[in-house]
Amino acid sequence: RPPTENMFSTMHGGCLATLIDVVSTAALVTVTGRPGVSVSLNINYLRPGVSNAELEVRSRVVKFGKKLGTIVTDILDDRGEMLVTGIHVKAMSSGEQNLATSKL
Repeated sequence: RPPTENMFSTMHGGCLATLIDVVSTAALVTVTGRPGVSVSLNINYLRPGVSNAELEVRSRVVKFGKKLGTIVTDILDDRGEMLVTGIHVKAMSSGEQNLATSKL
């Protein structure tokens, strides 16, 4: 069994949550230059995903300010059906390194 599959032969929810965490953070960096620190991550599983299916991930920063950023991310299957939606709230620390302008 692939490591992304659960005992029901569908995509493991933890893998989908991790995908939302990573992609939403990347979306925030493209807008603010900073990754922020997670305050909350709310995941809604709408339907099971077929293991090894191609996925489409859509993420958008819906609000950001001096202290918080909110990102909504959806995961769709290869038929365009929504599997998972998540809201990620991140704290914007003033001491964070700006990834958009720093040399890595």
